[in-house]
Amino acid sequence: MIHVLYIKYSDPLSPARWNKLISQLPDNLKDKNARFVNWKDKHSNLFGKLLIDFGLKNIVHVNYTLADLKYNKYGRPFVDGFVDFNISHSGEYVICAISDNCKVGIDIQYIMEIEFLHFKNTMNDEQWKAIYNSIDPYKTFFTFWSTKESIIKADGRGLSIPLKELSVDKKVRCDNKEWYVKKLEIARNYTSYLTTNNNNSQITVTKIETALL
Repeated sequence: MIHVLYIKYSDPLSPARWNKLISQLPDNLKDKNARFVNWKDKHSNLFGKLLIDFGLKNIVHVNYTLADLKYNKYGRPFVDGFVDFNISHSGEYVICAISDNCKVGIDIQYIMEIEFLHFKNTMNDEQWKAIYNSIDPYKTFFTFWSTKESIIKADGRGLSIPLKELSVDKKVRCDNKEWYVKKLEIARNYTSYLTTNNNNSQITVTKIETALL
């Protein structure tokens, strides 16, 4: 089973609520959060960690806490054992995938106008052709981008994998590993994709209210 949890927020928390929630982080994660300048970055970082904590405690029911987080050499967080998780944020949404039987990677992107030339090395010629010929080029771009991001996050090596080389099919092969890509419907004007190495896993999607954290 793969559980997708997400939070929507549009305004800063009250100082009292912020202090209560940030106090749930271990000191090293508090220090990391304090380095963000923008309030949205601070909130996205906090909500992402709290979604992991919520998922560990209430979804897969393991005794790990945020203090048990480790990081691979590419910076991907994990805990020892069979549980895997991944987080992403964009716009007003923070999203987390957590599973006790497979690898997961997740990404969400707010669809907006961008300068494509700044991203020329992220897509191959065929993909750029599809983007420019699309009736909604920005949506098509972010669909491709979110798909690729979810794949490299599931793999665990992040941007050390050249995005340009990745296909955007429902089944993708990357360095002899087979990944399955699932589209998620989270919100209008957003695109979100989940990648897993188990094509038969059931997926649940749940909105988490910040009052539950």
